[in-house]
Amino acid sequence: MKVKDHVFKLRYDLNDLDKDWFENDEILVSYFAEGLCQVWTVKPELFAKTVNMPLQAGNIQRVNPCCRVLDVAAITNEQGAFLADVTKANTKVERRWTEPCCATNDKSRTWATGHSEQEFTVYPAIPRDSGLYVRAEVSCKPNMPMEADEDADYPCLVADAALQWALYRAFSSSHDSRSAMSRSQLAYQSFHQMLSLSIRTDKRVESEG
Repeated sequence: MKVKDHVFKLRYDLNDLDKDWFENDEILVSYFAEGLCQVWTVKPELFAKTVNMPLQAGNIQRVNPCCRVLDVAAITNEQGAFLADVTKANTKVERRWTEPCCATNDKSRTWATGHSEQEFTVYPAIPRDSGLYVRAEVSCKPNMPMEADEDADYPCLVADAALQWALYRAFSSSHDSRSAMSRSQLAYQSFHQMLSLSIRTDKRVESEG
């Protein structure tokens, strides 16, 4: 699927297939891209992926600035093979990290969220040239489409929610029409309802599993 396919759906819902309202696709492409960014902002788990990343020397570990750390699963080697467990620290454990401790050769680690969504901390600290990796779940910001001919294969929920956001932005541009402003608010509500329903559906499926 291409971005232009989503733009066609957008024009259909706007009743603008003849391009009487939006002459060019560029602004609609930008609204759709903005919608993708908004979905990622409020539902990063929809873009989650598992990565095998090298551990840097020390406690603080950082991922790509355009990504967020969602979970840390295991210590691995370069090939991704499991080496040791990683457990998430509670507040009491984190407070003890500054206390003296005995050195250990155990590869197992404890991790905690960092000062930003792009970092996490591990304890004990990673030694230099350890060759250790970590299997982590991260969510990276989707590529923002710039042209109508670009590929745009997104999960249905992501694409549908992004379209609702684009409708909200498009209808908002017509300040002189009370009907357009009303439809803008409906699209805005639909955007949030779609994502809220997905959360409840996920919880229901997990409880039934």
